[in-house]
Amino acid sequence: EMPANGGQMRRVPTNISGYCAEPHWNPRDENLIAFTAAVAGGFQIAVYDAQRGESRFVTQVRDAAVEPHWLNDGRHLIFTERRDGTKRLILLDTVTGKTSALHAPAFGDASQASAVYPRR
Repeated sequence: EMPANGGQMRRVPTNISGYCAEPHWNPRDENLIAFTAAVAGGFQIAVYDAQRGESRFVTQVRDAAVEPHWLNDGRHLIFTERRDGTKRLILLDTVTGKTSALHAPAFGDASQASAVYPRR
């Protein structure tokens, strides 16, 4: 983490994994950061709450959950699920934990969701 006006960088203490990558800041709550964390030989999505100083896993997929991206509502994430050599985009409600595939397997591989947010 680095202050917007420059200065000294500091490590965000996720305390959840020795490898954390692909951070994405929540567009509604500056205290929440979604990221990919290595766990048990795979990867899962976790959310760090800077106000509480705590991290929690928000996915439990079989192979790997990577590339989290918050939606503009600040509640939902889209992530890439890698399973059995395929990639698909999954919508996750971070409050209820409910997931929904955004496309059928026949669509083919899809990954790295991104969105454009309107100016406020």
